[in-house]
Order: sequence, then C-alpha cells, then structure tokens
Amino acid sequence: QFLQAQGFENVTNISGGVMAWHNANLPTTSGAPEPGEGEF
Repeated sequence: QFLQAQGFENVTNISGGVMAWHNANLPTTSGAPEPGEGEF
C-alpha cells in the first residue's frame, strides 16, 4: 500500500520474500533501468 501511495502501479506482495520468488523460478531482472526523459 505504501508503494502504491507513492505512485507505483506494478506492485506485488511477495509472500516468503525475494528468495521464495526466485526459488519458484519466477521472472526477475537485474541492474538499474534506463532513465527516462525529464525536465529540470
């Protein structure tokens, strides 16, 4: 709920944590995303 309140839309509650997600062979990514265009 906190992340959604901060504007994040694609949020998932991972019961068991990230290791449970990984052990279930669910998709993950690594590294930082490419920055989008912005304004100063």
